[in-house]
Amino acid sequence: MIIKNDTAYADKDYQIKDVICTSKWLDTIGDKTFPLPKLDLEIGDKQAISTDDMFTFVSLIGEAKNIKSGPKPNTDAYIDFDSQTITFLANKNIKESEEITYTLHPSCFNNVKIR
Repeated sequence: MIIKNDTAYADKDYQIKDVICTSKWLDTIGDKTFPLPKLDLEIGDKQAISTDDMFTFVSLIGEAKNIKSGPKPNTDAYIDFDSQTITFLANKNIKESEEITYTLHPSCFNNVKIR
């Protein structure tokens, strides 16, 4: 990846399912936050669940902290809660110099329990 003005860009052409990068997360929140689905959600009695109720935010380490979420993401973020890593895989062909944006892959929500 190429980082320019705190934004990540492709340093080469990527094909679908190519690994863009893998990152670990920190226990403390820094200048970049990344949403992780909380694995145990409790619905309040009269209030709707807010985004903050559904997600916890962590800091990413390395270049991944410059990957932003976007309305037309070209990568999926896969979360491994056990190893505290996030892997970004291309979900479409990405051209060199194209901005890299992400969305959480639906598998990230497989173990979420709502009570």
